[in-house]
Amino acid sequence: MAVKPSPKPAPAEHTTEPAESFRARRWAVGTNVAVMVVLALVLFGFVQYVGFKFGSQIQADMTSHGVNSLRDGTKTLVRGVETSVTLTSLYHTTDMDEENQKFLRAVNDLFSLYQGVNRSKVETKAINPLKDHNERSELIKRLRNKKKYVDETVKHQEVIKYFSEEAYPKLKTLLEDELARLEEVITQSPVFASLPQVENIRRGYTSLPTQADELIQAIGPALEEDIPLYSTVVRDIRTFITQTGGARSFLQSISNWGEQVVVRQPDLSNVARAYLTGTKVRFRETLDALGEVDTLSQDLPTLKLDELAREIRQSNTIVVETDEDARVLSFGEVWPRKQQGGFSVQSKFEDHYFAGEAHVTSAILQMTKTEKPAAIFIKFGGPPVFVAGGGMNPFMQQQRQPAQYPVMKRALERLNFTVEEWDVQASKEAPTIDPPPSKTVYVVLRPVSQQPQMMPGMPQMPQGRFDDASRQAVLSAIKDSGRALFLAGWVQPAGPFPIAAPYEYSDYLKNDWGLNVRHDVVTLSFINFEPGKWAFRRPTPVGLSDFDFGDHIIAENVQGQPGLFPSATPVERTETPPDDVQVEDLVTVRSSDDIWGETDVMGLQSELQRLNYSTGAGDTDVRGPFPVAVAATKGEQKMVVVSSDGFAQDRVTGQQVMRLGASGIILQKGNPANEPFFVNCVQWLADNEDQMGLGAVTEFAESRLSIKEGGTLVAWQWFATAGMPALVLLCGAGVWFVHRR
Repeated sequence: MAVKPSPKPAPAEHTTEPAESFRARRWAVGTNVAVMVVLALVLFGFVQYVGFKFGSQIQADMTSHGVNSLRDGTKTLVRGVETSVTLTSLYHTTDMDEENQKFLRAVNDLFSLYQGVNRSKVETKAINPLKDHNERSELIKRLRNKKKYVDETVKHQEVIKYFSEEAYPKLKTLLEDELARLEEVITQSPVFASLPQVENIRRGYTSLPTQADELIQAIGPALEEDIPLYSTVVRDIRTFITQTGGARSFLQSISNWGEQVVVRQPDLSNVARAYLTGTKVRFRETLDALGEVDTLSQDLPTLKLDELAREIRQSNTIVVETDEDARVLSFGEVWPRKQQGGFSVQSKFEDHYFAGEAHVTSAILQMTKTEKPAAIFIKFGGPPVFVAGGGMNPFMQQQRQPAQYPVMKRALERLNFTVEEWDVQASKEAPTIDPPPSKTVYVVLRPVSQQPQMMPGMPQMPQGRFDDASRQAVLSAIKDSGRALFLAGWVQPAGPFPIAAPYEYSDYLKNDWGLNVRHDVVTLSFINFEPGKWAFRRPTPVGLSDFDFGDHIIAENVQGQPGLFPSATPVERTETPPDDVQVEDLVTVRSSDDIWGETDVMGLQSELQRLNYSTGAGDTDVRGPFPVAVAATKGEQKMVVVSSDGFAQDRVTGQQVMRLGASGIILQKGNPANEPFFVNCVQWLADNEDQMGLGAVTEFAESRLSIKEGGTLVAWQWFATAGMPALVLLCGAGVWFVHRR
């Protein structure tokens, strides 16, 4: 039987999408991708704008020492400025000079931090003097035309104008006429011609006009400089007129000599006599003009504008300017050089500290704060405070006495303080400061009584002792001010009786503040080398270096830094302190078996001589913890006591030690906490709590280096600016291509 084949299933019907529908779907996908890309770019741009506009409020410094952020005091100052501030770097850079580019990048990073704090008032500029000639000329023109400098030059311009238009023409005419007269008299009077002085007079009449012409010719170019050198021109004019052998002394010497010759030389001809006796009348008008130049130029100071011109010509400087004033910061100020083995090393980026913030902030502070506080250092006899003095004494073989506090003076002046010295031994009246300061802080140094000289055959010098009148003068001034920093401390006993000298202001501190400075106790540091045996810690057994700074605002920014308090004594509270007195510890001696306040120095010395070691603190000795520096308030009054009178002297703050650094052995400050701690005390007393830490330049606060350097920085800048948008576009193009297929 035949088998019929099965019928084949009908093929499935093939449906096709219309072309119009496919194109519409593809267009929708592409449009969606384009919209997403545009939205991503808008979002990216918005984030960039927010970061630029408000980055200073939302940025965070992730470094352990805060090297990429400004100090709080700097931020407060910059936010509060009411005038425009322009920061300009003048760094010489080339494509081949990588080191200078590192310096410039660090400066630009610092500038961006200032601008981020107050964009409406702070403007930053970078000028390369090797390329940006027009920008540099505009900067100099702007500086020259500031009202402060224009007003300052008025008197100097008067001198230059009077000399050029009045004195010089008269002098030039007189010298030419007198030379002609002299030649005629020489021809007619052989006796006069034989006088040896005549040839000197002839040379003077010949050379002085040439010198005057050269001076006039030099004035023009000096005044046509980018910044006119007014002080230099006035100095040259004064030198030409007033120096020995100058124009005025030359003419005066001729008149005086002529009067003498007429008397001593009876055989002179009438022509010679008439010539000599007539010089006073003929010279009078010119001498009066030269005298007027001398009067106008006398005591004129060197102009700030001239100093600015000299400083701005240096390499790699920073200019900080406001609408009315400007400061130039040298490379050496901004980049203090590290030292290696005591010698300066090659000028590489890694071999410098960056003190940019300290000096830029100091410049802004000085130019924007019109009211200035004052710090008056009170002394009674003793070494000079700010300027070395005392000259050589051939009988006593004494060298010039070094000043004790010039570093502190400069540090306070950077913070806009007026700093003066008051020697109560010389005057019982405090110095007058004009204009009156906003606050006056007295730094009370320990009085030094002058001992009588006992040299045989020499007159005994008068003995000066700190008496009640001197004490009352000091306390009266402090009462009027309400602000004082007392520097106390232990004093080595003098004479045959080993009794420590009492502190001269003890009664005042006890009665008015409830504080007792233990002048009879000295804090000593030992090493326990065997059980029950202690030896002095070298090199400074009387120098306290193991201590803790308190939490008071004075000590906040120096906590953890090394310091030294020589001859420190405990400061104790009295049992019944006065009402309303609040006392806080600033520096506290730690509780330790190796540090104590010694009450019997002579007994300790005897023990060391007998046993060659100490057996430890005695029952009467003072054990830690105890304060050696305190801050106190009473109503509107403020007071600080530091019972170490030498802790802020240059010999302590400038002490250097060798430490191992990244580039080898370097010299650093051994006591970096001392200077800022002293300055903070004065700032707190002047009610400048918001300026704590400003102007401090130490190895512990020197760094504000670039976050990234070299190629890394450039790569991140390009990635943030172009790389991310390009990445978004690339992703969008990929999605579009996939969907298109």
